[in-house]
Amino acid sequence: MSLLFPPSGSQKGMVVDKISLLVMHSAQTARILIVMSVLGHLIFVFAADFIYNGAVAVTVVFVITYLAVGLIQLMLLLYMAHIMIHLMWMLKMDPDSSAIPYLTALGDLLGSSLLLLAFMLLRSINYEYQPLM
Repeated sequence: MSLLFPPSGSQKGMVVDKISLLVMHSAQTARILIVMSVLGHLIFVFAADFIYNGAVAVTVVFVITYLAVGLIQLMLLLYMAHIMIHLMWMLKMDPDSSAIPYLTALGDLLGSSLLLLAFMLLRSINYEYQPLM
């Protein structure tokens, strides 16, 4: 509980400094993950399309929608991981072995659901993906 609420007394400043350092480090790590995700998604979407079609046939609208879905998924997973880890620490559970299965399942569910919504959106605005073959 001391990580969430600083204790009263002279150690208050020290605990707050540790929390701010932890938050700054977590935010920097999250930014790096987001940048890596955008680059990874761009490489994946163009490489997969090129392998399937022999040329790049994706539209700008498709790529932007795909990136938006990937970013929404990643940000939700990062937020859920942050909440889950602190909750597990409070319950004296090991987050390394307990949180990973939940986050993996949540990532699969979110990814599939968001991709479905993205394809439904693209179909509704007549920008459905159409391979060359």
